[in-house]
Amino acid sequence: MKTTIIIFGLVLGLLYCGLYKHSDVVEPFTTNSNCPNILVQEGNKLMLLNNKKARIPGVNPIYFNNLEEYVEFANWQQANKINCPILYFQKVETATGEKGFRMMPDPIEKNAGLPTSFQQIQQPLMMQ
Repeated sequence: MKTTIIIFGLVLGLLYCGLYKHSDVVEPFTTNSNCPNILVQEGNKLMLLNNKKARIPGVNPIYFNNLEEYVEFANWQQANKINCPILYFQKVETATGEKGFRMMPDPIEKNAGLPTSFQQIQQPLMMQ
């Protein structure tokens, strides 16, 4: 009886693996090729770049003098139902003097290396 159940489960597992399509696994999220996808901060200046398109001065990349200008642009995009996922990088210099980029979670709240939300776990007090 046990061997029959094991064999039946094995056959079902093989059927499942054999009939599973690659298209079921692929993420359906698609992005618009017109969307800028990289935001780089250097000092107070911000550069919004679409790395899938040719660089045209004033069009790609778009430069912002400060964070408020970028926030205004992002609010305009949201109001017009333009949803573009953007990677945010900050230009940094390491202790050895090397220049590089650090990925940040959000241009408005820069919690470098910290999770965006903090969960506090409460444990009951044990009184003896």
